[in-house]
Amino acid sequence: MRRAVDEKGVEYYEYILLYVDDCLAIGSNPQYQVDQINKYFPMKPGSVGPPKMYLGAKIGKMTLKNGAEAYYFSMAQSVNEAVRNVENYLATKDLK
Repeated sequence: MRRAVDEKGVEYYEYILLYVDDCLAIGSNPQYQVDQINKYFPMKPGSVGPPKMYLGAKIGKMTLKNGAEAYYFSMAQSVNEAVRNVENYLATKDLK
Protein backbone atom coordinates (compact mmCIF):
# COMPACT_ATOMS: atom_id res chain seq x y z
CA MET A 1 0.00 0.00 0.00
CA ARG A 2 1.29 3.45 -0.86
CA ARG A 3 -0.08 6.94 -1.33
CA ALA A 4 -0.51 8.13 -4.90
CA VAL A 5 -2.02 11.00 -6.86
CA ASP A 6 -4.08 10.43 -9.99
CA GLU A 7 -4.01 12.54 -13.18
CA LYS A 8 -6.70 14.85 -11.72
CA GLY A 9 -4.65 15.52 -8.58
CA VAL A 10 -6.82 13.35 -6.33
CA GLU A 11 -4.92 11.49 -3.60
CA TYR A 12 -5.62 7.80 -3.11
CA TYR A 13 -3.86 4.57 -2.10
CA GLU A 14 -2.43 2.06 -4.57
CA TYR A 15 -2.40 -1.57 -3.51
CA ILE A 16 -0.53 -4.65 -4.58
CA LEU A 17 -1.89 -7.82 -3.01
CA LEU A 18 0.28 -10.94 -3.26
CA TYR A 19 -0.43 -14.42 -1.97
CA VAL A 20 1.74 -17.28 -3.24
CA ASP A 21 1.03 -17.11 -6.99
CA ASP A 22 -1.92 -14.69 -6.97
CA CYS A 23 -1.25 -11.00 -7.65
CA LEU A 24 -3.75 -8.16 -7.64
CA ALA A 25 -2.69 -4.58 -8.44
CA ILE A 26 -5.09 -1.71 -7.76
CA GLY A 27 -4.23 1.84 -8.79
CA SER A 28 -4.56 4.33 -11.60
CA ASN A 29 -2.06 2.33 -13.71
CA PRO A 30 -2.11 -1.27 -12.47
CA GLN A 31 -0.49 -2.56 -15.67
CA TYR A 32 2.66 -0.57 -14.84
CA GLN A 33 2.74 -2.13 -11.36
CA VAL A 34 2.34 -5.64 -12.79
CA ASP A 35 5.01 -4.96 -15.44
CA GLN A 36 7.47 -3.96 -12.70
CA ILE A 37 6.79 -7.17 -10.74
CA ASN A 38 7.03 -9.21 -13.95
CA LYS A 39 10.63 -8.01 -14.45
CA TYR A 40 11.72 -9.97 -11.37
CA PHE A 41 9.02 -12.63 -11.07
CA PRO A 42 7.89 -13.68 -14.56
CA MET A 43 4.17 -14.34 -14.89
CA LYS A 44 2.53 -16.85 -17.20
CA PRO A 45 1.81 -15.36 -20.62
CA GLY A 46 -1.88 -14.56 -20.92
CA SER A 47 -2.44 -14.67 -17.15
CA VAL A 48 -2.46 -10.89 -16.68
CA GLY A 49 -5.71 -9.00 -17.24
CA PRO A 50 -8.59 -7.24 -15.52
CA PRO A 51 -9.32 -8.93 -12.18
CA LYS A 52 -12.15 -11.45 -12.02
CA MET A 53 -11.16 -13.59 -9.03
CA TYR A 54 -8.66 -13.29 -6.17
CA LEU A 55 -8.18 -16.04 -3.60
CA GLY A 56 -11.58 -17.52 -4.42
CA ALA A 57 -13.45 -14.21 -4.21
CA LYS A 58 -15.22 -12.74 -7.21
CA ILE A 59 -14.06 -9.20 -7.97
CA GLY A 60 -16.22 -6.56 -9.60
CA LYS A 61 -16.00 -2.86 -10.34
CA MET A 62 -18.79 -0.38 -9.70
CA THR A 63 -19.35 3.35 -10.04
CA LEU A 64 -20.39 5.15 -6.86
CA LYS A 65 -22.99 7.94 -6.74
CA ASN A 66 -20.21 10.56 -6.73
CA GLY A 67 -18.76 9.11 -9.96
CA ALA A 68 -15.79 7.40 -8.28
CA GLU A 69 -15.02 3.83 -9.33
CA ALA A 70 -14.62 1.18 -6.64
CA TYR A 71 -13.91 -2.54 -6.52
CA TYR A 72 -15.90 -5.04 -4.50
CA PHE A 73 -15.24 -8.62 -3.40
CA SER A 74 -17.97 -11.26 -3.28
CA MET A 75 -17.22 -14.36 -1.22
CA ALA A 76 -20.47 -16.13 -2.22
CA GLN A 77 -18.76 -18.51 -4.68
CA SER A 78 -16.03 -19.39 -2.18
CA VAL A 79 -18.53 -19.96 0.66
CA ASN A 80 -20.75 -22.12 -1.58
CA GLU A 81 -17.74 -24.22 -2.56
CA ALA A 82 -16.73 -24.65 1.11
CA VAL A 83 -20.26 -25.75 2.06
CA ARG A 84 -20.32 -28.22 -0.84
CA ASN A 85 -16.95 -29.66 0.26
CA VAL A 86 -18.21 -30.15 3.83
CA GLU A 87 -21.44 -31.75 2.58
CA ASN A 88 -19.46 -34.13 0.35
CA TYR A 89 -17.16 -35.02 3.24
CA LEU A 90 -20.04 -35.65 5.63
CA ALA A 91 -21.78 -37.82 3.03
CA THR A 92 -18.82 -40.23 3.21
CA LYS A 93 -19.05 -40.61 7.02
CA ASP A 94 -21.35 -42.84 9.01
CA LEU A 95 -22.75 -40.37 11.56
CA LYS A 96 -25.08 -42.81 13.37
